[in-house]
Amino acid sequence: MQLLNLVVKNVDPSTTKAEFEEFFGHFGQVNNSKLNVESQLGFVCFQDRESARNAKENAPRQLFKNRRLIVNFCEPRESRRISLEEQFDKRAY
Repeated sequence: MQLLNLVVKNVDPSTTKAEFEEFFGHFGQVNNSKLNVESQLGFVCFQDRESARNAKENAPRQLFKNRRLIVNFCEPRESRRISLEEQFDKRAY
């Protein structure tokens, strides 16, 4: 499931859910989305992995409401924490 979900940063605060889903709909079938415009953050869930990969690779290359979006796969909190700890440990040595 985690390879179907993307976290999107730098979302324009005036963005509506319909605009957000329409933009990401160009990359594949969107199951659902959430927006938190106050923090300029959004989440989008795709029907299949290929659509999510396509959006991750190509959405940052396009302007959305005059902004470059930052798009990454969503990671469960625990695996993200472990990954960050490993990166920190490597830098410490």
